Amino acid sequence: MGDKGSVYIKDKNIDMHRGFEQELFDRTDGNWQIKTVLSSYSFMNNGAAGFPDGSSSCSKCVGSNCDSCKTMEKAQAYDAASCGYDTGNGGDWKEGQYTRVHRDQGIINSMRGWMGLSQEEDPTKLGLHASCGQGEQFL
Repeated sequence: MGDKGSVYIKDKNIDMHRGFEQELFDRTDGNWQIKTVLSSYSFMNNGAAGFPDGSSSCSKCVGSNCDSCKTMEKAQAYDAASCGYDTGNGGDWKEGQYTRVHRDQGIINSMRGWMGLSQEEDPTKLGLHASCGQGEQFL
């Protein structure tokens, strides 16, 4: 994206991240044939402990680094009730959770616009739960 290139969002700021993802699809300058949205997970502050697959447990730690070990609890990658960015209540970023940005209605509508499709206000027509909607990202 011009001067932004590939961007790694590390600030744990949902509005900033959503804005970047939407800008990726909303921009009309350039001739970008491929655009990618990465739904990922949030590492823990003060050192990543792995990803939430259930295998990143301090119970398996051996050696002197175990005192600072942080267990990453298991979290399901797929959640049918997710509205995207369900990393915590009220917008607080929760460590060890999947971001699920591909289920954020604003980002989905930006992707649809890039593909020449109309905006969709009804979340169920996008494969989202009925409680999802523009600006209602948190469960």
